[in-house]
Amino acid sequence: MEAFWKNGFHEASLSTLEDATGVGRRSLLNTFGDKRSMFIEALKDFRKVAATRFLSPMEADDAGLEAIRETLDRLAAEARTEAGQFGCLICNTAREPIAEDPDVNKQIWLYFGRIERAFAKALSAAVDAGDVPNDTDIARRAQSLLGTLVSLCTLARAGAPSSMTDNIAIEAIEQLR
Repeated sequence: MEAFWKNGFHEASLSTLEDATGVGRRSLLNTFGDKRSMFIEALKDFRKVAATRFLSPMEADDAGLEAIRETLDRLAAEARTEAGQFGCLICNTAREPIAEDPDVNKQIWLYFGRIERAFAKALSAAVDAGDVPNDTDIARRAQSLLGTLVSLCTLARAGAPSSMTDNIAIEAIEQLR
């Protein structure tokens, strides 16, 4: 997963994948079939890891405005780390030609859909708690927050200053009130 995350699909050669996994080319190909299949498995793994790390606050039963804030704060803080500077494997993949592959595109939209649903769940609870106005269009706001999350990940990959990613996260929360 990390080799694809750092290098992208096209730049992650089989030699790179051998080095990253410590597994020989023949064993990798016998297990996965081809590089594309390895990549799809890496995307599935990333979806699980990233969802646990970033979406779990919004998917919790007690999610609300604070969970949205926590998620965006985590992303902004992650952008300041070495790993965070790789951005998001799914977001990075969405801009690569491999994203046109139907199975790869499916992985992208499964993840984006989960993010959108998590934001919608937390927003709905925030409306119920009176933390967000009752007339909030939850579906539209959830899509906007998905866009914010993707932007934070893309800006992290581009090496944006932490002040920028922090400000984007703060502004997204302030716009909800």
